[in-house]
Amino acid sequence: MISIKTFRFSRQIGKTATVGLWMIFGLIPQNFVYAQPVVKQWTRQPGTSADDGAKRVVTDSSGNIYVTGFTNGGLDGNTNQGGGDIFLIKYDSSGKKIWTRQLGTNTNDEGWGITTDSSGNIYVAGFTNGGLDGNTYQGGADIVLIKYDSSGSQIWTRQFGTS
Repeated sequence: MISIKTFRFSRQIGKTATVGLWMIFGLIPQNFVYAQPVVKQWTRQPGTSADDGAKRVVTDSSGNIYVTGFTNGGLDGNTNQGGGDIFLIKYDSSGKKIWTRQLGTNTNDEGWGITTDSSGNIYVAGFTNGGLDGNTYQGGADIVLIKYDSSGSQIWTRQFGTS
């Protein structure tokens, strides 16, 4: 007889994020060790009265958490430039919001990827349908790469595209 059992296990990702997964296995060995359940540490739900969405999350070596995506409103007192704007939010490891940055054009812009480097800089990749930070719009959806330092100061913006 085949039995199907459902159990939960967790896996540590980076230094701060834990992801819980449900798995279904047939023929579970008797000596299988079950992992500890995932315990929610905190939840944050930033947003505006317009459409907003988070696309990516990353942690740095100090345990800070960075979130990027898009907002169609003015997030945390920022001003929407029109359409969707790129946002970047920094939280400390306990979930305290450190800062929020918002950047956009009068068209749709979104942050889709994010990473950090060993110097504490943050890089947001995404797209724009306009000329972001004085860059020349090439047509269609242009690729953007934005560099911030750990304090949230914008270092530079690069924009690439074809007509």
